[in-house]
Amino acid sequence: MDLEDLLGAGAHGYFAGGAGDEITLRANETSWSDVRLAPRVLVDVGERDLSVDLLGRRRSHPVVVAPMAYQRHAHEDAERGTARAAAATGSTFVLSSQTTTSPADVARVAGPDRWFQLYVFKDRQVSLDLV
Repeated sequence: MDLEDLLGAGAHGYFAGGAGDEITLRANETSWSDVRLAPRVLVDVGERDLSVDLLGRRRSHPVVVAPMAYQRHAHEDAERGTARAAAATGSTFVLSSQTTTSPADVARVAGPDRWFQLYVFKDRQVSLDLV
């Protein structure tokens, strides 16, 4: 069984595709070939510090879970599952405006480092309701 069979054609198209003519999608995929890892041998890694300052707060590492829309189409735990995983690893979780779970439900399981990606809708009341 392939991924399209598991997700259904609509959800698979959303997650696997890109917007419009998919120009940005192709550019992003191509750019990975430009990434080069430079191995460093015989370097002391006994003491490491991955912490960063991000928006005025010290964080233990630079990982932020980007906003992803329509997660319920991929898994029944949807955004709650992703938020729990982010909290378990001390990562900042960003909830999409296009969430399939209410922000209040996500807030109950998310850690303290949670953000919200707000699309400002033409109907401002929709934006206010999300906030």
